[in-house]
Amino acid sequence: MKIFILKDIKEGAWGGANQFFRLLKKKFEQRAVLALTPHDADIILIDSYQRLQESLHLKKKYPEKKYIFRLGPLFYLHRGWHWKSMDRLVVSVVNACADGIIFQSAWSKEKFTALGIHESIHATVIHNSADRSIFQYKKRNISRQQKEKIHIVSSSWSANKLKGGEHVAYLDQQIGKKFQFTFIGNTTYTFEHIVHVSPKESDALAEIMDASQIYVSAAAHEACSNAIVEAMSLGLPVVALDSGANKEIIGDRGVLYQKKEDILQAIDTCIASYDAISERLAGWHPDAASAYIIFFEHCILKRNVLTKRIVLLWLKLKATCIFAFIKLVDKIVY
Repeated sequence: MKIFILKDIKEGAWGGANQFFRLLKKKFEQRAVLALTPHDADIILIDSYQRLQESLHLKKKYPEKKYIFRLGPLFYLHRGWHWKSMDRLVVSVVNACADGIIFQSAWSKEKFTALGIHESIHATVIHNSADRSIFQYKKRNISRQQKEKIHIVSSSWSANKLKGGEHVAYLDQQIGKKFQFTFIGNTTYTFEHIVHVSPKESDALAEIMDASQIYVSAAAHEACSNAIVEAMSLGLPVVALDSGANKEIIGDRGVLYQKKEDILQAIDTCIASYDAISERLAGWHPDAASAYIIFFEHCILKRNVLTKRIVLLWLKLKATCIFAFIKLVDKIVY
């Protein structure tokens, strides 16, 4: 079995989805299942709307191959009302062409099902995982001296307002000298007490996070936050906004809060429960790449989904119009 990843994977510091696909590519290469071209693949893995039009072209050219879609966030929740047309386009293409679906979380599956994903399509839920050669687990505790100056870290590649910048800015005004706090990534806010550093490649990011005791995520509507997964892989207890799939991903390995005014209390609760949370993180070792391969093997045994050419042509036309619409509205709004 050979797998082709239909996604532009970038080197260097980038967003969570890109970093996860770098890990998948690395693991597939190690297991000798990575195909370098669609022609040589049995499985075509497509990431949401990324290169969606090309996936329709490939479905027409290679109808015998298996097309697996990885679905996570609903983009209208992050990017505005006009992106709902893109989410619905993804649903239309998946319903017509998918031989399988990998949802990043049960939350994501529920949201896409509500948008109209056919429940008859072979599907599974697989959470993201981090590169353990970089984000290496370390058992952690907080000494009495450290409690005087807890080091907290947070990160975000995107400066989108729903990535939690407002909550971090609120913390900046509340913490004073109580905590050391480092924010890594992009933001539109200026901080007085929090140290802000630019986005980092995974090795440098892991080094900064590893020197901390608690990871804070204030992002809303996350399908499976790669940043949270990386933090927990390091053994860092997480304080996160109770939104999206955060509760599902974190479980009892952190503390959730409801609104920005509750975040300091959540941090205090995390400190009070630190040893117990740290113990629970010791046995947390997800392996998404292995789970993907097992799912692909199941999909290989299923009958191919055949899509009529007229449907593919209609979807390509629809996709062209929606991509143009999104680009136009984004230009006006932003």
